[in-house]
Amino acid sequence: MATESQVPSQPPDRPPFEWDSDEQRLAVESLPGRPLLLIGGFGSGKTSAAIIHLIALASTFPNYKVAVLRKVYKDLELSTRPSFDQWIDPKRLKKPPTKEEIVFDNGSSFIFHHLDLGANLNTFLKGLEINACLVDQAEEIDEDAFKILYGRLGRWRAASVPQWVIASRPGPWPWVERGTSRPVPPIACILTANPTGEGDPELHWLWQRFHPDSPAYREKWCGLGYRQIVFSSRKSRHLSEANLQNLLEGDDDFIARYVEGRWVKSKGHIWTMHNDSLLKPDPELLSRIRNRMRLGRVLDHGDSAYTCCLWYGVDEMGDIFFFQEYYQQSPDKDGKEHGVAEHRRSITAMSLGMERSISINLADPQIFKRTRGVDAYTRKNERWSVADEYADNQLIREPTAISWNEADNNEMLSRERIKQYLSIDLRHRHPITGEWGAPHMYFVLPGSDHPFGIVKAIRQIREAKREKVGEGPDGKPIFGREREKAEDHALDCVRYVANSKPAPKATATPPSVMRAEMKQPGVVTLMLPPIETAYHPRKAERWRSSGGGY
Repeated sequence: MATESQVPSQPPDRPPFEWDSDEQRLAVESLPGRPLLLIGGFGSGKTSAAIIHLIALASTFPNYKVAVLRKVYKDLELSTRPSFDQWIDPKRLKKPPTKEEIVFDNGSSFIFHHLDLGANLNTFLKGLEINACLVDQAEEIDEDAFKILYGRLGRWRAASVPQWVIASRPGPWPWVERGTSRPVPPIACILTANPTGEGDPELHWLWQRFHPDSPAYREKWCGLGYRQIVFSSRKSRHLSEANLQNLLEGDDDFIARYVEGRWVKSKGHIWTMHNDSLLKPDPELLSRIRNRMRLGRVLDHGDSAYTCCLWYGVDEMGDIFFFQEYYQQSPDKDGKEHGVAEHRRSITAMSLGMERSISINLADPQIFKRTRGVDAYTRKNERWSVADEYADNQLIREPTAISWNEADNNEMLSRERIKQYLSIDLRHRHPITGEWGAPHMYFVLPGSDHPFGIVKAIRQIREAKREKVGEGPDGKPIFGREREKAEDHALDCVRYVANSKPAPKATATPPSVMRAEMKQPGVVTLMLPPIETAYHPRKAERWRSSGGGY
């Protein structure tokens, strides 16, 4: 039994605080304002960094309001909230906390809510009036929800800025109410995430907005202050060795995502599209495609589904450039029907100025089958196909008729050929940058002056997967040869072109005879042919006498 002198007069001091990693300290000390993504592995300290950062803001600015959100309520209750509670000092609370709210003694508060609200989600988000937010496991929510949420930050006007905070900062206070000089607290938007393993990472909105390799990040979001900090479980000082070893027992993909915090393409994908295949809609590039390449169109028709038409050019090296996309459903979202006549008009309008340059029109083989309107009494000469409708000049009396050629629909052949077109060829120069190591298939993105750039074809190529048929003894998925059923109308167009193996644009042959041109008055320029094409008399056939001599 302890004696009186051995009983401590006050509780023992807490162990000294130690940052879990350098990344955690960087995240906590980052300036608030623009969105900050903390992405990393399990137990890497990213959620704690977000919580400490927001608690510091709430403690500094009275009546500061923070929304803590997660997709599923159970996950919010069992994971996010306990992580929060361990950093809350009970002495700083104004009243006992509830499941939905924590209120500090200075009036600042944290509200907790899930986002699994279905059709009511937008209504909930649009009703928020907050200064900051924490979205835990942000990879689970949609980009549209994030955009609405980000627009609600700074709406809570009851938060104030203490004078001592303004005085402690050198220079004028940077955050003021719009239209006035009243100082307001900074907003904060922090997202935590694990890199998802579903689908192509480059299609996820988090990757597009925050990853340094994302073209959208480099061109737009970086300039708007979007940032990310990558947390690795290996660097966590508070993660036990046993927990780390358990994580390291996973396969390479698991370790990459959930230990190192790297985006990884999930298994079963058929193709890999490098960013080198994506081209900006530069006017010079578009002019080069339209005027100097062999042009073609390819169609995948749908009666009730989507109808897709792609325009492409082939240069002298055999590189394929898809530069224009028509993608229309019938009926559309407004209920308007789009039949063959409407498709013909749209495709013809989008082909203006290129009619004489388009040398081939490929289409889905199904539209050539003469089975429409067929019954037991229909004679063969009365049967018609979708292709006949596109080429008809009698019923549809418009100068929009298009004669299509039957494409090759060989699935396995197109898989191999698209893979070859998209793969990096170290012996090939990039047609735009001139750098060695480039693919042979390119897609021109949309822009303000080029609204019909390629979108659907890129997405469908990247999303195409082989069908999962089971799991192995180790739990890893087993994929078959068949392609997983998904929207693929634009992908089919790309397959038809790849199967056709379009011929390169013929290069201009040099003149084989001497020419004379007068480019300036009184100055005549002689154009000499290359030596290998020049006329050589000794090689010409000579006159031979009937006796055999010359």
